[in-house]
Parts: sequence; C-alpha cells; structure tokens
Amino acid sequence: MRVCKLNGVPYGFRSTLRTWLMENTNITCEITEIMTAHRMGSEVARAFTRSADLKQRRHYMKEWGAFRLRQ
Repeated sequence: MRVCKLNGVPYGFRSTLRTWLMENTNITCEITEIMTAHRMGSEVARAFTRSADLKQRRHYMKEWGAFRLRQ
C-alpha cells in the first residue's frame, strides 16, 4: 500500500483474503499465512520458503482476483 501511496492498513484485505481462502479452497494454513504476508518461522526458514508452492499461490491469487472482480 505504501508503494501505491494509499492511506490505510492492509488488515481488512488480509483477513478477507484469508477467510476466502479457508472457505473456498483446500489450501493449507501454512500457504495461507505466506499469501497474507504473515511472518512465520525464523529469518532462515523464511528465506527457504520464499518460493514455496509458488504455482499454487499464483493459481489462488488469480482465483481471488476473479472473485473480487465479480463483486
């Protein structure tokens, strides 16, 4: 949001995305946390999971975008 110079905080965006993911997909909680930009594990662990399940995350973000466009 800072990059786009938008005022506000992303908490509502994160919680809405997380709720949608949990109710509409079979995605794991771990990947959901990564997608909502929550910090998990140590700095070293985060470095190794940066690209974890990128294909799956990309798929669900496209689904999320399509869902939001229908709103």
